[in-house]
Amino acid sequence: MCMVWVTIVIEFGGPAWAPRPERDAPFGAPIRLVESEADAARAFTLYHGNRSVYTLTAGETDELLSLLGQMEVKAPWGAMIGFDGCTYTMKLIGPMSDVTFSWWMEVPKGWESVGAVADYVLSLVDRLGLSRYG
Repeated sequence: MCMVWVTIVIEFGGPAWAPRPERDAPFGAPIRLVESEADAARAFTLYHGNRSVYTLTAGETDELLSLLGQMEVKAPWGAMIGFDGCTYTMKLIGPMSDVTFSWWMEVPKGWESVGAVADYVLSLVDRLGLSRYG
């Protein structure tokens, strides 16, 4: 049996919310996107573990924000269960709130827009040649 976890954390809130140490990942370090405000524009920095590895371009930031703005979640959702494969977790953290999505293998029916955000972040990680698993 082989089980892997992919954890994505997107942190919003500007400069008052400094990057945090590893958190909420069952195994390995999460993939983190941390929002900052540079020159009055929104920007996200990709952290792999505790290391800053990439700052998204303006176009990449716009694409991420567009995908996040299109997120809709239906409940109940069509979930699957299994014992091997990959479990995904995506956490969105704001200054006074957060939300966590977790799924096994395929994104559940009704959560396609959640999967689109996760796929976008993972495509950035893949393009940079980083490990998805911390």
